Amino acid sequence: MRKIALLCLLLLCFSQLRAQLSAISVGWEPAFQGFGISFDRRVAPKSHWGFRVGAGFTGFDQKRTNNYREKGVTLPFEVNFLAGGKHHKFEAGMGTTAAYMWYRYDEYSESSHDFDCSGMYQRSQQIEHQFSSHEIGKFNQIFYLSAGYRLQFAKGPVVRAGFTLHDNLHINELIEDTDDVFHPYLSIGYTF
Repeated sequence: MRKIALLCLLLLCFSQLRAQLSAISVGWEPAFQGFGISFDRRVAPKSHWGFRVGAGFTGFDQKRTNNYREKGVTLPFEVNFLAGGKHHKFEAGMGTTAAYMWYRYDEYSESSHDFDCSGMYQRSQQIEHQFSSHEIGKFNQIFYLSAGYRLQFAKGPVVRAGFTLHDNLHINELIEDTDDVFHPYLSIGYTF
């Protein structure tokens, strides 16, 4: 009797897992600070609440300002809420992204020195150039809020588009960083 009860309990748990909507998507999102892939799942079969986890890659070049470059791996985690009709939904989420970033930039400085050359009116000037390159590896974390539109079928395509409010992972004061923190996102995927 115990074996039958345990088997029924396992089948019930498995059927609950299969009934939940899950989706895999790829796209450009501020949560990734670039391009990435994510897995989305509802916490219960008819629940509006869900979560999203993913992995992404970011790369940024600003060669006109000290040859500044960065690249990194990002791991976002988000809790989200869906409201709306059967296929057309409003999506709101909040999350955090952990990242390991590599930063590289060059510094160039120039200094001049006057010195007297064995004569009363003979002076010479020596210009000294210094060049240094810096590389930094660092763990970072950002927090973000997102809101947007989701087109999702029970089985088939899912399209997400919206805006994210976040801070960025740029640490160097040498780059031109704007104060705008609203960035669009777009991803496409498949619901199973």
